Amino acid sequence: MSSEALSPALATVVHNLAALIDEGNVLKAAVDGGWRYYGETFQKEIENLKNMLVSGGNTVVRCHATHFTRGAKIRNPTERLVLIQIRGTSKLDPGGLLQPGSYQYLEDSRTLIAESEEGVDVGIVVLEADTSFKKI
Repeated sequence: MSSEALSPALATVVHNLAALIDEGNVLKAAVDGGWRYYGETFQKEIENLKNMLVSGGNTVVRCHATHFTRGAKIRNPTERLVLIQIRGTSKLDPGGLLQPGSYQYLEDSRTLIAESEEGVDVGIVVLEADTSFKKI
């Protein structure tokens, strides 16, 4: 599946997440290949993102945002995963370009490659296994 544009409502939430990161209004916890963002205000926006996906008919197991310094192997524990580009540009192998304001739905694991030396920020939404994905 190629990248698709986010709905206007979801694009607003993703813009808010990017602004919080740009402003430094986030905390960071080290993870393999980068760090995971968190913090009270940031988590409220993540919760907004999750709630919008749920109200659209998706069953969300987990939702978070991660910065990858170069890229990473994106594991897909339920074979139902949505990758949302927050900041930067990346490439999925296979899968092509993932630009800010876009997402890709995945049913397998992929390699994410950051397109710049600054790395890339992505939202990772794990959906429940054996469910149908409802476009966002």
